[in-house]
Amino acid sequence: MLVTFKFNGRAVLGFINIDKQHAVSKKMTFYSFVLCQIFSQVNSRELEKINVLKGIHRKPRFSLAMIFIFGLQVSFNEVAHILVVDERLNLAEWCVCLLIGAVSCPVDSAAKCAWNLVKNRHFGSHNRTTSAVS
Repeated sequence: MLVTFKFNGRAVLGFINIDKQHAVSKKMTFYSFVLCQIFSQVNSRELEKINVLKGIHRKPRFSLAMIFIFGLQVSFNEVAHILVVDERLNLAEWCVCLLIGAVSCPVDSAAKCAWNLVKNRHFGSHNRTTSAVS
């Protein structure tokens, strides 16, 4: 998805001024990738369970770390445009990046469902035959 956004970002970003489309497309690709990594960290809390948010309130350091990483990315965007004289992302562009990053959650859930289905179908039948023999 990010590769498509990288090479066809101008078509997706029709609502942005043509002069700054290329720079914004590059920044949105980068920040979408960073947000995918943040959501991936949340998804990797529970490797086999689909509900990765269950019990997240019991680990406040993890939540603070995720908020801190996101805050650093936003502040880096705000400072970088001053230092490098680059385009900065507006709220709509940040929301698009957030939505692209959040796509990793349903993809991860679908992968976990498929793995659980395969595991139960393949390994579950093996366990039933060995327990019947015993």
